[in-house]
Amino acid sequence: MRDLYRYSDSKGYGQQGIIYLIRHGSTKWNNEKRIQGSTDIELDDIGRSMAEGSAEYFSKMGITFDRVFSSPLRRALETARLVSRGCVI
Repeated sequence: MRDLYRYSDSKGYGQQGIIYLIRHGSTKWNNEKRIQGSTDIELDDIGRSMAEGSAEYFSKMGITFDRVFSSPLRRALETARLVSRGCVI
């Protein structure tokens, strides 16, 4: 999912950008239909593959990230790191 946003740079010029919202990849608890909430569960192999697939998609589309924001939970951070391919989170 993506959404457009506007912001001003340091000189006050309006800029337009795109925000991408990505849900974390699969975890063992997802597969067991367990509610995770704020429990810090890591990605499973399927979740890592999902994130790597998203990274490949963005790369093929020529999409790069200037900024990445993530929950501090392991599943979200690992997804963000895999998808953004080294962008500072």
